[in-house]
Amino acid sequence: MALDLERLRKEIDRIDSRLLELLTERMKIVERIAELKREAELPIVDPIRRSALLSKAERYAKEKEVSSEALRAIYESVIKASENYQRYLGSAAFLGPRGTYSMEAATKFFGEKIQLVSLSSIKEIFELVVAKEVKYGVVPIENSLEGSYGLVMDYLFEHDVKICGEVILKISHVLAGNQSTSLSNIRVVMSHPQAIAQCRRFLSALKDIEVREVGSTAEAASEASHKAGVAAICSRYAADLYNLRILAENIADYPANFTRFLVISNSDAPPSGLDKTSIIFSVRHIPGALYLALKPFAERRINLTKIESRPVRHRPWEYLFYVDLEGHRTEDNVADALKELKEITITLKLLGSYPRASNP
Repeated sequence: MALDLERLRKEIDRIDSRLLELLTERMKIVERIAELKREAELPIVDPIRRSALLSKAERYAKEKEVSSEALRAIYESVIKASENYQRYLGSAAFLGPRGTYSMEAATKFFGEKIQLVSLSSIKEIFELVVAKEVKYGVVPIENSLEGSYGLVMDYLFEHDVKICGEVILKISHVLAGNQSTSLSNIRVVMSHPQAIAQCRRFLSALKDIEVREVGSTAEAASEASHKAGVAAICSRYAADLYNLRILAENIADYPANFTRFLVISNSDAPPSGLDKTSIIFSVRHIPGALYLALKPFAERRINLTKIESRPVRHRPWEYLFYVDLEGHRTEDNVADALKELKEITITLKLLGSYPRASNP
């Protein structure tokens, strides 16, 4: 009996190996199908085809005199996994709610055909990308007026993600209200604290109004959409989304306002010919340590587009250095510089290589 059991298990293993090969081949085809569906704006689930496939499985089971319920359940799990995989491939998370600058950046990068997932925190975006519940995440990394987003820099170091793209968005604030609201009857102006701070001069010219802080410019737009006498400082994108009337444009104190967003995923991007690579490293506390770390790039004439230090959380007075450099990690001079850097540093994390964004 023991010999028969072992022989049958080996036969099962042989069949399972073939199944794994075929399922892998099937998933590769599913990737292409997902891409075609997005391009044609077709739904992921086709109920008619789904029903036909399951009926076919049941008929096949009856012909072979095996349990139709069992075979249907197995086949249904394969179909469901394929549908979930298609959702994953076509999904990108952003910091919500709908109408934020993050959503606008995601739409600018991916176009209208991707499934956008609104999340309430940047940490949640990183966690869902790591868990492979969404394919991409779009997070702000720096603003031309306010500087870098430290929390995002920390999460880049702490989470197992790669940067696969970037997008630069011009931040243009407008004042908007619903169809019953005009400049003459505004009682309350709502927005995110940063947007309010960036429009101080304009707000100071408005008389007898209350300035109220909310969680985001999109939340302000949503509130203004159903309250007369309430205006929102938001983007034109959010105003259009919530059917608001533009009451004033170009209201920011400094119009040259841009935010750079990163697109994160589980892998970076192949070479495009015009790329950027991002890294994080730390060095020992010795004279000239940072000079020695940057020397491999200078010697190979690799341009560094950004270098910034960030305190190491839980280790006072220790710092990480975040560097963006021109070139792709697969290019010989970049690869050689990174190899040399690794021998000098205590920690080196390659965040990824990706196409450089063009300025808007």
